[in-house]
Amino acid sequence: MSEARKLIGSTQFRTADVDYGNLACAKVVTTALKNAGALDSVSLNCRSTVDMLHAKGWKDVSAPPYKEGDVILWKTYDYTGDGVKDPDTHIGIIVKEGNSYMAMNNSSRLRTPRLSEPSSIGPVTRVMRKS
Repeated sequence: MSEARKLIGSTQFRTADVDYGNLACAKVVTTALKNAGALDSVSLNCRSTVDMLHAKGWKDVSAPPYKEGDVILWKTYDYTGDGVKDPDTHIGIIVKEGNSYMAMNNSSRLRTPRLSEPSSIGPVTRVMRKS
């Protein structure tokens, strides 16, 4: 997805609303999707992004195999504060890199969007595809 690829390395997500890039994953993904015409607005939350995509007809799918443009979510941190990492707490978009698929997602450490191996971030909890 070219709109996702355009955001790699961008510093535009280092704003106060996302802790200066620390919590920017949903903003990065929904910005790419909005720029591609798939969403009407930008979200700051993974779970509201899932709801927005479902409302637009996106479906949860079993993956891999991935397809370019899939939205992928992981279990990466304790959202509810109960001491257990929760599902759908980090989000990215699948892009094709040569013969493999990578996830464009925000790096909290780098505070910028980057490409990562989908399995390197954490347990995958959901993959969504435009139907």
